[in-house]
Amino acid sequence: MLIGYNCADASEPIVKVRGGDNKPYAVQTVLGWSIVGGLCNDNEQLYLTHKIIAHELTPNEVLDCLSDNLETDRYSVPTSQNDRTFLKKMEENITCSDGHYTMPLPFKKRPTLPANREYALRRFRYLEKKLNSDPQLYEKYKEFMDDIISKGEAELSTSTERGWYIPHFGVFNPQKPGKLRVVFDCSATCHGQSLNQHLLQGPDLNNNLAGLLCRFRKDQVALTCDVQKMFHQFRVNPEDRRFIRFLLTSK
Repeated sequence: MLIGYNCADASEPIVKVRGGDNKPYAVQTVLGWSIVGGLCNDNEQLYLTHKIIAHELTPNEVLDCLSDNLETDRYSVPTSQNDRTFLKKMEENITCSDGHYTMPLPFKKRPTLPANREYALRRFRYLEKKLNSDPQLYEKYKEFMDDIISKGEAELSTSTERGWYIPHFGVFNPQKPGKLRVVFDCSATCHGQSLNQHLLQGPDLNNNLAGLLCRFRKDQVALTCDVQKMFHQFRVNPEDRRFIRFLLTSK
């Protein structure tokens, strides 16, 4: 936030506390406390200051600075220990074949989840009632399920090994009439546990929106594209697939 000199009340000192010779001092204003001066951290000198150096830029220089600064190297963004573990798992275990990436589920630690099939079945029975009472919803839901199975994005499980079942439901986008989005509820809990609780979230690697908008305005022509059903294009390692089962009607 920049405060101009014409708003003197905002920067008028209420209380000033000295820190000693050549030490930072604290100033309290109506906006709170500020620290002014230098701080020593071992051999590293850190400076906190309210001084602003202004330099006039042309419109093109402004756009260049914004797009360069706002679109930083995604891997240089500070990450937590969990984020680094996630990236390491992906780098070591991800593979690509037939135009699809195959990867493991990013478990914090491989869990032993409780049996939740009965819970998922109760949710599914409730969904079936909605489908039976709404022909449009039923047709769209059936079309979605048939599509992901025919394209190999989901497969019928024949394994007898106990797995974790993910409830699902459908929502219509009011801005896209007739467009159904099926949501797989990985946050659903059973006996206090959910799949999401055991997965690493990973760092946010999305492009900065402000930088994207600035670059979009730099030239006369801009191109954008989208990957259809992007999340369905990723495959999961066979040994992890039992954790992402879901129930399907036989109709």
